[in-house]
Amino acid sequence: MNSPRDARLHPKTLFVVSDEDLLAIYFPLCSLIEMHVNASHQLRHCRAEFLQNTQQRVPFILGITGAVSVGKTACANLLCMLLSGLPFKRHVQVVSTDSFLLPTEELRRRDLLRHKGYPESYDNIKLHTFLTAARRGISSLRVAAVLCERGSKRNLPLGQ
Repeated sequence: MNSPRDARLHPKTLFVVSDEDLLAIYFPLCSLIEMHVNASHQLRHCRAEFLQNTQQRVPFILGITGAVSVGKTACANLLCMLLSGLPFKRHVQVVSTDSFLLPTEELRRRDLLRHKGYPESYDNIKLHTFLTAARRGISSLRVAAVLCERGSKRNLPLGQ
């Protein structure tokens, strides 16, 4: 990031992004994502036409990886905001991996509390099941979304 004078704070992500970073990194990345989404839709359409069946609309799933507390969620929220707006106008939803953490009691039982957020602290079966169902376009799929500011949980329908 550059100097604070040319930076702006995005309210949802709560981190500073300069105009230069938006222009040099995030806008080109959104354009690349858009190209991938369009290519994926075109391939699915061609496949359905070739196989003479109807194509099912499925989401384009993008994963962001990185170490614990490096800003993956902040980056995802910024990309969500950018891809939802002009010129892309995509329906975008951020699904946090926090929804797939093992329960605290299980982490405690496995002596993994200090590794919370690392690969071994996730319910990989639940995550795999969610991704498989989402990829198949199951719209009634629900995930537990952790509301950190309230310390409670709620279910969010995929696509809302």
